[in-house]
Amino acid sequence: MAKGFTQVIEKDYEETYTSIAYLKSVYLVYTIAALQQLCLWQIDFLSAFLNSDNSYEIFMEQLRGFKEEGDNYIWRLCKTLYGTMQGAYDWTKNLDKTFEDHSFYKSRADPQIHSRVYGDKLTLTFTWTDDILGALSTIEGKNLAKS
Repeated sequence: MAKGFTQVIEKDYEETYTSIAYLKSVYLVYTIAALQQLCLWQIDFLSAFLNSDNSYEIFMEQLRGFKEEGDNYIWRLCKTLYGTMQGAYDWTKNLDKTFEDHSFYKSRADPQIHSRVYGDKLTLTFTWTDDILGALSTIEGKNLAKS
């Protein structure tokens, strides 16, 4: 676990928030899914923060009991770790970029609600840190939405 409590604001990080949809928005997605008889799907990203690059250079001391190139070896983190102050923020930026690259529209009312119309397939999603719940108009579109 990274020692995020040792980080200094504006030197080691700027933002610390994460992506959590408003509860009212979650209810709205579920309501639309029920009324339109949409298929629900869910993704829970394992080691989500490791999928995002650091926005700052972060160095970490070698873990106790782990020996690599001596006792005083310092690591430069290439990916975000749980426990760093900006980890959730970096993950959110990475996820937003992925949605944008796949032509999803971001809601102006709630930035964690995304939608896309692809042919005759409607996809609605909401994000809750490293979980995404989606609703699709067709079962065949499920794999397309998850890719």
